Amino acid sequence: MFLTAGIVLAYYFWYDSVTLFIAIGIFSFSGVVVMIFGNKLHISPVCTVFYVFFIIGLILTVGRIHASVYGIKEETVVAEIRINNVEIKNGEYMLDVDFTSETTSGKARLDANGYDIFSLGDKATALIYVKPMEIADENYKLNDYYFTRKEKYDGKILDVYKYENGGLNFIETIKLNIKDNLEVLGENQGIAYALLTGDKYLIDESTYDNYRVSGLAHVLAVSGLHVSIIAGGLIFLLKKLKVNRFVRLGTVGGALFLYAVFCEFTPSVTRAFIMTSVLLVADCSGDEKDFLSSITLSATIILLINPFNLFNVSFLLSYSAVLGIAMLYPQFKKLFRRIPVFFREFFAVSLAVNIFSFPVMAYYFKSVSLVFLLANILVLPAMSLGYMLLLMGAILSLITTLKFFVYPGGIFVSYMNFVAEKVAELPFASISVKGLGISAICLYFTFLAVSDFIMLKPKYKTVTASVSAVLFLSLAIFA
Repeated sequence: MFLTAGIVLAYYFWYDSVTLFIAIGIFSFSGVVVMIFGNKLHISPVCTVFYVFFIIGLILTVGRIHASVYGIKEETVVAEIRINNVEIKNGEYMLDVDFTSETTSGKARLDANGYDIFSLGDKATALIYVKPMEIADENYKLNDYYFTRKEKYDGKILDVYKYENGGLNFIETIKLNIKDNLEVLGENQGIAYALLTGDKYLIDESTYDNYRVSGLAHVLAVSGLHVSIIAGGLIFLLKKLKVNRFVRLGTVGGALFLYAVFCEFTPSVTRAFIMTSVLLVADCSGDEKDFLSSITLSATIILLINPFNLFNVSFLLSYSAVLGIAMLYPQFKKLFRRIPVFFREFFAVSLAVNIFSFPVMAYYFKSVSLVFLLANILVLPAMSLGYMLLLMGAILSLITTLKFFVYPGGIFVSYMNFVAEKVAELPFASISVKGLGISAICLYFTFLAVSDFIMLKPKYKTVTASVSAVLFLSLAIFA
């Protein structure tokens, strides 16, 4: 929490560098005083640790911002470029590239309209116009290309002097082969590719809108759901083969690491990999599994690597989902204790995840699904089998070059598309909302109050949750 506080403070004041550096100076001086005179001042060592993480968050964020903007300027240059990604959407032909010129180099997102000759891995000598990419908009929303893909430049291809087909790296080759093998699924190719890689660029807008409106968009981002299916399948197989638990740990951990590499360590898959690894180690060593500690550890590692992941929608949705499970799932299980176990589990998980993710969805997408429970109950029970069929089919098609192996998984994708489309067509399937702003804080206090992490008597829990809920509704409606 204190690490995130430091990141948030630095991010929202970085435009006002004088105020920011004064704040850093004050907090750093205070930190030195705490560390030197902490015992005399009777300051708890735990408070000192919290303070250190706050300062680390501040310094990391400021350093990342200034390293990103220093020396970046607008210019037109002749450069050697290498194509890392081709994106065609709404008639726009965009390229993500690495470029090198005599005066500058880096990663850029280029408008290539009129030069639709490029494919992944191609190389060229081109005249390009580049300018510094905007870090965030006027509402402080981060530019995902800037901080996720590390592209410091925006620009345009003005002319191409020389062009050649380039080679692909190992991961790019695998992804391209998977994409080609999935072409036999027709209009289901984009969803199948997203389920396997987390990359949604092949999905058309109307299909993605169906998933968003129906509350199923979370299955398209490779995260804990996908990683747990892979881990669960491997553990089941290795147990049947009576493999030693330590060998089992290494095998499953290694497989999950390779999958995280394949998915390019996106925040959601990195979180799932770290948490699953921690829980596997605890299980192997006989220690008690601490779900909340694994959440905290994974978030700390991800934010130390890149503090701006805190403002990435994938990171926020991923962590809101697991925090929803940690805080609200036990309460919903008690609430639905009279219904059959099979339905109780899906009701409890779906409600916990979607309700806790509600403020993030409202802020980023300006709409919230009202039919998520129906869609998730229809899809999630079949998810484990369908995803494993799709994954195994993709692997077998890569090994044998026989594309028909992906058909069984394609049937599951067709079913998902059907559910998403039909549920999204229901009246009042979603509502448009404004960003919740400060009212979201009251909503999260409500969640915290009803969770098992607050040791209050039931009547005080009820009062605390009710007051927080009333404040949330008042601010959301009248603010």
